Amino acid sequence: DRDSRSRYQEVEMEWSSLISTAGEVWNRLQALGHTCGAGEIKPRHQEAGLSHVFALHPLADEEPEAVRATQRGARLLHEGRVEESIRELHDARQLAPRCTDACNNLGCAYQANNDDSAAIYWYREALRLASHDETAVMAMALLEQRRGQVDEAQKMLVNFLQAVDSSHIGALRQLGRLHQREGHWSQAAGCFHRLIAIDPTNGEWPTQLQICMDQVPLKDNFGQAVPGRAFSFAERHAPADAQEQLRASSSRARGGYGGDLSATSTTCSSFNGDNRGFQQGVGSSSRGPGQGGRSFSPMQERGRGMGQDAAVSVQLGEARRQRENGRPDAALGIYRGVLRIDGRNTEALLGFADCQQDLGSFDAALEAVKQLLSATPDDPEANLRVAELLLDAGHDVDTAEPYLRRASQGDLGRSRSGGGGASWRLRLLCVEAEAALAREEFAKAMASASEAVRLDASSAKALLLLGHARLRVADYQASLRAVTAALDACGSSQSARRLRVTAHCLAAQAHERLREYPQAMSRASQALEEDPEGASLSSSAARVARAMALQQSGQAREAEAELMAVLQRNPQHCAARLQLAYCQLSAGDSARAAAILEALLAGQSSILRSQLGSAKIYLALSLDGLPDRRQRA
Repeated sequence: DRDSRSRYQEVEMEWSSLISTAGEVWNRLQALGHTCGAGEIKPRHQEAGLSHVFALHPLADEEPEAVRATQRGARLLHEGRVEESIRELHDARQLAPRCTDACNNLGCAYQANNDDSAAIYWYREALRLASHDETAVMAMALLEQRRGQVDEAQKMLVNFLQAVDSSHIGALRQLGRLHQREGHWSQAAGCFHRLIAIDPTNGEWPTQLQICMDQVPLKDNFGQAVPGRAFSFAERHAPADAQEQLRASSSRARGGYGGDLSATSTTCSSFNGDNRGFQQGVGSSSRGPGQGGRSFSPMQERGRGMGQDAAVSVQLGEARRQRENGRPDAALGIYRGVLRIDGRNTEALLGFADCQQDLGSFDAALEAVKQLLSATPDDPEANLRVAELLLDAGHDVDTAEPYLRRASQGDLGRSRSGGGGASWRLRLLCVEAEAALAREEFAKAMASASEAVRLDASSAKALLLLGHARLRVADYQASLRAVTAALDACGSSQSARRLRVTAHCLAAQAHERLREYPQAMSRASQALEEDPEGASLSSSAARVARAMALQQSGQAREAEAELMAVLQRNPQHCAARLQLAYCQLSAGDSARAAAILEALLAGQSSILRSQLGSAKIYLALSLDGLPDRRQRA
């Protein structure tokens, strides 16, 4: 034992001597490198305005030694000794392994050392610890942009703005800069105009907005690009050269002078619809000389009109973009602003209705479209839109029938709302199929849905209606194939969320009919994940399908809880009440089942024939289980 200890001490001394010698050699080499200038690493130059993205952050409430190591790392990085700084920051990370800022600090140091791969690794580690960390998201987006992954960078910033803070100045600015570099001037203008609304005192935002506007092509009444630049909101009217180009373009298109002109431009505008930027300093053309005003030439009046028309066009484009990005609430605010300028703007009224529908406010959506109908009662597009809204809201099909009839018989060429062509025909077929399903005319529904799919095999709505029709005629496997194709057509866009909810709901119902209960419950859960608030009719139907699968799997208590959740939101939900009665009947509580069914039959005038038949059969079975009521059964 004594010899072993002696030998161990000798080996330890040899290793210590070797390590000490290696350390001395390293220090001499490092000193030589500093003398030659090779050891000096200058931190990468940061783009102006983005220095806050790559910055070291102190550790709060962490191990004291980790805090001190971070402070040493920050000092070394400031001195340009990046390698030593990284070693200190690694020590801090080891002492605080669950600290997000420790990972972010390493990412910052590695990018300063021009090692973007290592920086990305550590920022990803930070996002793994905190998926919505502000510093990690913005830094990762910038690094992805540097290596050419622009779509990924944009996706990260948009998701952060949607999920965390829609008014985050840094993220909005970074997204705007990204769009500028890619030449997406309209989207960039949208970001900077939002920044103006959030922080109106910052002079950078109007400057950047004007840069974007100068790059946007000017268009005439017919959507044709003309030479010239988009004018600024700060100008009294459109520039003279733009006016002349618009006038010449319109004259050529019409064969002469065309009267009042309007410019359509895809720049950005305010969310609140305020057009004071166009009116400021212009005055009112109705003032006479005696009222202290001044008269305007026809060209000035046209300039003023072009300014307002361009403002409306800009706002409508921004609203469409917001809705496509899954922000119907933001788009709704823009449409309200447009309607304050022009209360009968067709596109604004239809867009307002679309946003209200996305948010589940079907009554408000119907009011908007009916306002459009009040001016042109026979407008095919407006009538079709009302029919779509009524059916989506679950109204009786007889209520939608007059609008559907006027839509199919109307003259599309005279429609103020646009429409026409294959897309309009597709929508009409879809509404006809939906109405036929509501009337339980399954052959007609199958024919209309099949025709719609033949017209456009990539239409998710048409595929869903075909799957629904096949489900109702008990062709469950074919229904699942149609639903799968519809989900592929939907993709992952936010605007298709409602369609994905419907698709998962139909799939859950088909699996339940096939007695594939685990798959049915999984699909129902997917539908509810898409619509966590459960505001849509499809979400309620998915809960009912999951309840049926749970009840058939022997989980009666869980099934009843699902049905009660549906009835708390909609006490008159026929399918939920019918299934709840069936659960009570299966559990042997005939009295409660009979009470539910009697109330259902007494209070529902629009119950489907299939549900009516099931309700009467269940009621008869329930009453048969009550000795004093067999005569009534």
